[in-house]
Amino acid sequence: MFPIFFLAAVDTKTSELVCNGQNDCQGYEGKPAVVRVTGSGASFIGLTEQINDLLLFMNGANRLGFVLDYVLRPGKNYVELNVTIRNEEDTKYLYQTFGAVPSVAGMIGLFGKRNKVFIPGIAGYNIRFSIEHIFGSDAKLKAPAIPGLVADFIGSRGKNGVSYGLVAEPSNDNYVYKYKDEFAKLDGNVPIHEGSILVPLEGSSITACFSKSAPTKLNPKGEEGSTFSYKFYIVIGDGSVSSIRDAQLEIHKRPKGLVSGQVFEQDTEATISHAKVVAYTRNGEGSTPGKRVMYTEFVTHEHGRFTGYMEPGTYYLLARNNRLTSEEIKIIVEKDKKHFQKISVPRPGRVLFTVRDSKGNLIPAKVTALATVGDFENGKCTKQHPVYCMYDPAIGAPEVNTDFRVGLTCEDGAKCNGHVNCKGNGDEKCLYRMATTTEFREDFFVSNNGRGELHLRALSPGRSYKLVASRGIEYETDTKEIKIKPGELKIVEFRLGHSVPTKEMISADLHVHTNLSHDSAISDRDRVTSFAAEGVDFFVTTDHNRIRDMQPVVEVLGLERWLKTMIGIELTTFDMGHFNAFPLRLDLLKFNGGAPSWFRQDGADARYTSNEAFPPGEKDRPLEGLRKGITPTEMFNSMRKLGKISPEQTIIQINHPRDSIFGYFNTYNLSGDTSLPVYTSGLTSPNLRTYDIDKYDNSFDAIEVYNGKRLDLIWHWRIPPGITVPSGYGGKVGTIIRTENEGRGNVAVPGGGSDWFNMLNLGYTYTATANSDTHDLGHEAGVPRNYLLTGFDHPQKLTNAALVDIIRKNKLFLTNGPILYLTAGTSADGPFSTNIGETLKVAQGKVYFNLKVLAASWVDVSEIIVYKNGRVVRTIAVDETTDIERFNKTLPFDVDADAWFVFTVKGKKDLWPVFRADEIEPFQIGQAVSLIQETLLANLPISISFSDSACLLPALAQGIRPYAITNPIWVDVDGDGKYTPNACKTFGERGVRCYPKNASCSKGLCVEKKTPACTEDKDCGNLGQCVDGGCVVDPCKGITCAKAFLACDNTKPCPNDQCAADAKTCSDGTSCKADSDCTGKGDGLCRYCACPPARKACKGDGAPCNADSDCGKNGKCETARYCFPTSCALGYCEPTFPVCSEDQVQKSNHLFLRTGKTNKLETLLKEHSPNQKIEPVDKYTINKVKSYFLYFDHKH
Repeated sequence: MFPIFFLAAVDTKTSELVCNGQNDCQGYEGKPAVVRVTGSGASFIGLTEQINDLLLFMNGANRLGFVLDYVLRPGKNYVELNVTIRNEEDTKYLYQTFGAVPSVAGMIGLFGKRNKVFIPGIAGYNIRFSIEHIFGSDAKLKAPAIPGLVADFIGSRGKNGVSYGLVAEPSNDNYVYKYKDEFAKLDGNVPIHEGSILVPLEGSSITACFSKSAPTKLNPKGEEGSTFSYKFYIVIGDGSVSSIRDAQLEIHKRPKGLVSGQVFEQDTEATISHAKVVAYTRNGEGSTPGKRVMYTEFVTHEHGRFTGYMEPGTYYLLARNNRLTSEEIKIIVEKDKKHFQKISVPRPGRVLFTVRDSKGNLIPAKVTALATVGDFENGKCTKQHPVYCMYDPAIGAPEVNTDFRVGLTCEDGAKCNGHVNCKGNGDEKCLYRMATTTEFREDFFVSNNGRGELHLRALSPGRSYKLVASRGIEYETDTKEIKIKPGELKIVEFRLGHSVPTKEMISADLHVHTNLSHDSAISDRDRVTSFAAEGVDFFVTTDHNRIRDMQPVVEVLGLERWLKTMIGIELTTFDMGHFNAFPLRLDLLKFNGGAPSWFRQDGADARYTSNEAFPPGEKDRPLEGLRKGITPTEMFNSMRKLGKISPEQTIIQINHPRDSIFGYFNTYNLSGDTSLPVYTSGLTSPNLRTYDIDKYDNSFDAIEVYNGKRLDLIWHWRIPPGITVPSGYGGKVGTIIRTENEGRGNVAVPGGGSDWFNMLNLGYTYTATANSDTHDLGHEAGVPRNYLLTGFDHPQKLTNAALVDIIRKNKLFLTNGPILYLTAGTSADGPFSTNIGETLKVAQGKVYFNLKVLAASWVDVSEIIVYKNGRVVRTIAVDETTDIERFNKTLPFDVDADAWFVFTVKGKKDLWPVFRADEIEPFQIGQAVSLIQETLLANLPISISFSDSACLLPALAQGIRPYAITNPIWVDVDGDGKYTPNACKTFGERGVRCYPKNASCSKGLCVEKKTPACTEDKDCGNLGQCVDGGCVVDPCKGITCAKAFLACDNTKPCPNDQCAADAKTCSDGTSCKADSDCTGKGDGLCRYCACPPARKACKGDGAPCNADSDCGKNGKCETARYCFPTSCALGYCEPTFPVCSEDQVQKSNHLFLRTGKTNKLETLLKEHSPNQKIEPVDKYTINKVKSYFLYFDHKH
């Protein structure tokens, strides 16, 4: 936990014990112990440093100093944190550049997943949806008030008898109290007082709160008014929220009464320990945000008893034992009086099970209990979302997962993509609404020994549960139906057959978290058992910035026959990326097992001594005094030094490389077309030198292209089937979706798999991997997983050296279901002796691949897609069947030059119930950061376009379908014994086209010869690059594409390289096949398409319209002909997609880094569909209220 002054945090420099608890000292009475920490101002997230400093400080540099006193008084269960912020400048005033930016101080709490955060008010434990409720309300707050959750404190329920909380000191300058009239608009029933806090962001173990209004100006150091102070209390509770509430009532000196009680089981009267009892007031019926004001939660101890303090008033108590809840009980609390309450909770039905293999042996397995929505409480949740109906998140009830097969619908059941699709249809909302046939998962159990127990709620009378036993993708499932009553016990036996042979393979998950990761709370027993139960043979432990060994747990559970583990790490930065390394050494005598540092450097040379520019000649950045960051090279080297075998025999894997600011390729702005880093400058570029593209390091071994269930992170996002593409647009289904950025056609949503393809085309041999990134039992172990081509199938045979060798040689495939056998040869009759990861030497002509696809009967296989040098060369439909062997054929392909081939296999039907869907879309930190910045600047006289905004974005709420990807088989045609790349021909859909005079393509780059020839990069100027004696130039230099809608006619065609070959024209409209056909005609290039037919368009800008009112004030909607916008990529004019519907605008992608060199200073133009009014707006909106921060859920 550390203080935060709006976006500025503390870079600590010193710490010392200033009071030892023996005497009064340093102005503190009561003989406290005091630890003093000093530091300077810095940014919580490094990539935001430049924008933060611009907003907060007129000279563009953070010159705040911090003094933090941690005060522990005798007999108290809380630590006082006294924060003093001071101006470290002797002669300069420090004040915010723009007055519209709120000046406020508070705390960041890193609670971790082992502490379940509770925020009293409208949220309780329902923080994510309560924040969305606040942002979606009709409230219009005036600056400096910002949206968020108003609360008395932040509490938590912890494990092992410990919980934590944050309480603000009451003050007349309390931020919420000072602007109470504005904050009351959010929810007038939440109490506001001098100790209130505002929570604008929570998620991924990070909870931010603001409490104190701060001055907008600090006088020079030493003068009156040069400092500012505030206080927080860090409370250590007994594992319950109520112990935090008790401390808050004491600190805030509130009146109170004592509430106690006991929780029993219905019928038996047996007491229930560890039951949860929530207390709240009511504003109306139901459990949605705003209907209740959550006050506290008790946890029962031995004999089912609970006790704690509450303020006088009328409350409701609700007890919960797992999913089962009591009736709501009304109580009245009086000042200084006691109240005792008995509460009974229904009994669950119990199922004891055993799972055996076909020979009768007990085996590790998972058993899942399913029922349909129509059978739950007489179908009350039909046409409802599972949240609030199937479970109540505010009281901390466990999440109920569903099959998500009906997807998003309007009220009448019609499929939809957004609210605009439901206009005139019922409530006019596009939502996930469960059907009577929708299945939900009531409970599941992973067993290490084939035995286990399920607890089930009662269904409607006469209705049945379906129990499904499974053991991952190599086994069949077994299903039983049972009817069960409260308190009843059933015994069920299952048999599972091992139907998919993998005798020469080991399944492996190379990205796994345990409870040593801050965002994981899973027990060691469950962590290991989950892998054995899902049939995974091997996993690497990769906790966030910690090193540990899980093999002893495997041995304690007796699972050596089934499972082996390896020691690794996920070096986790806030905003540079996440990196795995393995196999590593564990040093139990060192902090975090010997994990290396990742954030900022330490030591005498750790700080910048002067301002610096990059590249030379650019404006100096205000770096003097700031702590230097750690570069990727330094991080990679520090991990390699921990290698179990040697530094050289240590694997470095780039995790989820395109996942917002957690993606390494995003941070260093790799082009989606070339996967080479692109320089950016301007306001939104990073400040520290650490993030400049010359610090990018490509010396890694593997790329995690398939992370968890995030199919959206694999490939560049393309126009999906079922989309009606406007006539004349040029793009078609399968076209990469692009956004225009100063004439460049950026890939709107890049994927790490497409980057991997680009890098293969450049000659790199990085290995693609697929990993679960699992943090808990809810995200299944080994989904997806890698199959290592080992030649054996016993996990204990897999040594550290063998794993390193397999990964370095690309000898694996990626899957969440289908099992692949792929080999290659030079004859249709065989032999097929070249395996995945190997190179086949062949004369020019044909190469033959033998592909065999196996799958358990419950895994669907419907299609095979073959890629050659990154482009689809064949798509094969697979007949539907439940046979184990789905496909076994020899496939010929033409080759006239060196090439590589990758095969993918997918299915149409989901993998429910063995693997669950993600029916609730996460909100991630990258979006939150972007929204912070956009909103701050929305109050300024100008608007700054930070990022690309694209339509037709992939949904993150989705079912999970079968998917498998091979690593390459390389084909050597030129006879040099290796794959020789020709990226000029293989990049993109058509290769690279260089327009600048005297430029030609080399190694995927446009190179302009120089006289004399260049010998090093500096010969080519700032950020120049010298290749083969020439300087690299922009392939789009000199190209004019249709950045906006351009008027056109039969003699004035549209610049667009996407139209069919027989529709190409020269610039004067005459037909052409090649540039030579256009000699003497305009620019002499065959790169135009015929002008589209006339349509309704706004006069002047060509935007689609239906009426004059759609074109703004005094606008005119007329019938005319316009080109659709295009931008340049790899030397071609590519279509961009500017026509967005309202729902698509609301889901606009916010990429933090831009590929343009400077930022545009202009009014943002909201993009519209034809039936929307077109008008400039000064900011984007999320729902109805512009948010500064949002909940984000990140599990990487």
